[in-house]
Amino acid sequence: MGKTIQANRLIDTKNLSHVSWLEQRKQGLGGSDVAVAAGVSPFCGSWELWLEKTGRKEREFDAQAKERMAFGNILEPVIAQVFADKNPQFKIEKRNCIFQHPTTKWALCNVDRVIYDTNKKSWGVLECKNVGEWAYRLGDWDDDQIPFYYMCQLQHMLYVLDLDWGYFGYFIGGNRFGQQYVERDDELIADLEKSCANFWNLVESGVEPTVDALSASALSEMYPPREESPAVDLSLDVDVIKALKKAQDTFSEAKLALDQQKNEVKRLLEGAQIGLLGDHKVVTWKEQVSNRLDTSRLKKEMPDIASQYNKPSTSRVFKTNWKGLEI
Repeated sequence: MGKTIQANRLIDTKNLSHVSWLEQRKQGLGGSDVAVAAGVSPFCGSWELWLEKTGRKEREFDAQAKERMAFGNILEPVIAQVFADKNPQFKIEKRNCIFQHPTTKWALCNVDRVIYDTNKKSWGVLECKNVGEWAYRLGDWDDDQIPFYYMCQLQHMLYVLDLDWGYFGYFIGGNRFGQQYVERDDELIADLEKSCANFWNLVESGVEPTVDALSASALSEMYPPREESPAVDLSLDVDVIKALKKAQDTFSEAKLALDQQKNEVKRLLEGAQIGLLGDHKVVTWKEQVSNRLDTSRLKKEMPDIASQYNKPSTSRVFKTNWKGLEI
């Protein structure tokens, strides 16, 4: 294990259209799907992924996400070239295909690049990432830690290709390069394979998984409001309502406790704007100035102009009503 690539080449992607590529993705779970299927992605939930894989909906990305992905594609060859320049002992190759595990047919992956170590005579994987400056500063990335959801992606690729090692090469803020070596983690791979196999069984059987905390936008899209729809009696699902009330009560209590602790610290700061623990700036309490349009005054003094720039906004609000209810 680990010296040569053992995966099948499922399909060539060099001249594959984006639509055809999306259709091929539905045949299994790729690197970007693994953290979602395992329930450890902060961006997408497993219920939405199930909808996508079963053909019930396409995954939607907002404008910012699309822009990030576009720049990631643009910078991928640049990052790969910088990595190659800094690591002359490696031979870097691009493989235009979707790889498939020889026996686990749902396990697929595209790789940014494969690496051949001329000293060790073995192959590895290179993942190229474009990291935002703020994500790096906030600790999502640092020089010793790769985000777990990206680590799952690379470990899945090592599993599919039957390899032992890989690298992340990345730009931070578009102008600082970093790289990190990653070894195969068989324990993590086993956990991921188990979770993903369970998820894929739900896809193949058409059994809907439980909705999760990241399902809100997909639920709104799948279930638009019906104007003349009758109310639904939730008596048969009262345990779900009890769980909602309990979670809401817990949240309210936690928010009160958090607000109290914030105020305790503010009292200690008095007029200071920064609080330290040793040399670490642990809290700040600073004024912020923001300029906002005085819409009330604009409507009063220039109603015609205000109406020209009025933009209706529609949202679907979820509310609870516990008054007089005993459950």
